[in-house]
Amino acid sequence: MSHNNKKQTNTILLETQNFIIRFPLENDLEDLLELYSDKLRSSTFNSDNCEDNFYYPTLERIIEVYKFWKESFIKGWFTRLCIIERKTRKVVGTLEVCKRVSADASNGCNILRIDLLEQFEKEKNLFEINEIILNNIEKFYGVKNTFTKIRSNQVERKKSFLKLGFREFDGKLIGRNNETYSDYWINF
Repeated sequence: MSHNNKKQTNTILLETQNFIIRFPLENDLEDLLELYSDKLRSSTFNSDNCEDNFYYPTLERIIEVYKFWKESFIKGWFTRLCIIERKTRKVVGTLEVCKRVSADASNGCNILRIDLLEQFEKEKNLFEINEIILNNIEKFYGVKNTFTKIRSNQVERKKSFLKLGFREFDGKLIGRNNETYSDYWINF
């Protein structure tokens, strides 16, 4: 996972009882289209401080995003991984880890984004995925402290992160154009 190697492979990075976590591959594009072409669902994804809103309605757009994810890993901006359901071998979500550079309390910490198909947005799944990610999070950018966004209506997500030792962050994160972002949780 370290950026020292700078090479993506189809190697499984992490495994749980029900999920496999690895770099995206070209044969994942149809599954990724299903995830990101749902306009209502994409509105629940954390796109704070990003160039777009994670709504990708066409295969052509998914291909562009896939290429950008690869470039971003190589340049060390962020790491985007696929979450594959072990039983079906289908991509059911993605996760992203980046090391934040900012003028606020989150500077130097990880930001963790998790995008899942709605039927997988359950406390049990979220706990299983996030537990293994958080146990290995330092391998990404050498940092343990992690922020993640949890909106007030994301009850299942909130329950899973509470079990993992997260608490609500009482401040706001500041974006590159001085936008402010709320609803963050942290595991300090």
